[in-house]
Amino acid sequence: MIQIKHKKIRMITRFLITIAICITIVFGAQKLLKTWKEGFVTSHPKKTLVVTIDTSQRERFFEQLTRFADVHDFDIHIGSTTPAGDTLSIYMSREDIILWGDNVIDARKFDISFYDEDPANPVSEETIDTLVSDLKIILDEIPNATITEVQKSLRIKLDESQREEFFALMRKLANEHSLEFKLTVSSDKSVFYWTYAKA
Repeated sequence: MIQIKHKKIRMITRFLITIAICITIVFGAQKLLKTWKEGFVTSHPKKTLVVTIDTSQRERFFEQLTRFADVHDFDIHIGSTTPAGDTLSIYMSREDIILWGDNVIDARKFDISFYDEDPANPVSEETIDTLVSDLKIILDEIPNATITEVQKSLRIKLDESQREEFFALMRKLANEHSLEFKLTVSSDKSVFYWTYAKA
């Protein structure tokens, strides 16, 4: 009789522990999923620089990046992404900002993007602008280097029947703000690019 009571108590205890573990997992997974979604939705670069250098200047480029990292308290890692060592990854981080770059598309061109370390607590535009400006100054010391800032872009998917209405709205926007509107089309006519500039 006493053994049966002990078995029942053990079964009930195991059952309650199992329920507690399941509840913890479910709520923990929900919190993890929420954090992941927030990060995924807002993890876009604040600014991106494209740095074009001669391959003979690569070591100088890395020296200048290390100098920038030292000045601004970033941890830095530069590593090869292929066995041949022709494509590289650049990663700099500190408590508020991450810089991530690579030259995957063209061995001479490095895209370097600035991200918030915590998208829920973004850094000020002023902080990003200061870092971008300082990085440009430091990299400008590399012979024959060219540095351009990527302008923000927007991708919009439309049905073919909506194109003319969309283009009319874009022209109207340009006219209302005294901007010059330029439309170009990809060779297969599937992608349209438009730019605004001061008229």
